[in-house]
Amino acid sequence: MGLVAAVEGPWAWRGRDIANSECWVCALQPRHIGELEAALAMVENRGIDWNEITASDFPLPGLTDLISQIRNELENDCGLMKLRGLPVRRYSEDQLRMLSNILLAL
Repeated sequence: MGLVAAVEGPWAWRGRDIANSECWVCALQPRHIGELEAALAMVENRGIDWNEITASDFPLPGLTDLISQIRNELENDCGLMKLRGLPVRRYSEDQLRMLSNILLAL
């Protein structure tokens, strides 16, 4: 059995290496939250189940830059992204599932 090559690059991190880094944290702005809530309302009004949500179900033109930032971090940098600022207590469990799938569908 041979040795495994070391993993290198921005995705090769240890918890202690990024614990104090903010590069993988994104603070949602009120305009982002507003647009997500509009998408949520659209999905709810159309009666789409949370597990059937696709990107074609709603437009999110104001989130283009944010989506690009998240996608870049996930695909080319450390591979994770924490979204801060979504007022989760405002939503039901079903709405949180829908919001999660809206973000995952992007």
